Amino acid sequence: MRLFVGIDLPPSLSAMITDMQKILRKQELFVGTYPKEEPHHITLKFLGDIDDEHVPLIAQALEKIHVAALHARFDRLHTFSVDQRMRVIYCAVHCPAIAELVTQLDTCLEPWVAPEQRSLVPHVTLAHVNSVQDQRQLLHALDALEISHSTFVIDSFCLKESSSAAEEAHHTTIQCYMLTQE
Repeated sequence: MRLFVGIDLPPSLSAMITDMQKILRKQELFVGTYPKEEPHHITLKFLGDIDDEHVPLIAQALEKIHVAALHARFDRLHTFSVDQRMRVIYCAVHCPAIAELVTQLDTCLEPWVAPEQRSLVPHVTLAHVNSVQDQRQLLHALDALEISHSTFVIDSFCLKESSSAAEEAHHTTIQCYMLTQE
């Protein structure tokens, strides 16, 4: 089973991400794919392929996480690049307190997955880029997109399974965990 831990966005913000995807699709500035999952999510930790018999143990371990609900906001659109080629278009999520949640995730999941060595860049993926003709034009278009910077509350996280069919990812929630109220 291919697993990850993520945060589902509230419906209104997920709809905003879908609207931004529609605008990007109409602009036809790159060739790529768009995640169609709603609700859109913030990936906190990718676990990879996990044996089925370990899933209940992981689900139980995640119950030990105790973090207060988090306040976050969308920042701006960015890209992840590999070898100077754009690979992902994403909306950054500003939430400094998310680091404590990730630290606790790393600790409780260590029997199954090594702690992440890179710092988390909280984000919501808008598109996976295969090719782009004019990177400067695409970056300008991303800067021009309107983003709501209003604060939202993260009050839970979920253990999810990721499966692929016909180049499209599908995510199934296994279990969600409430964060403590302040």
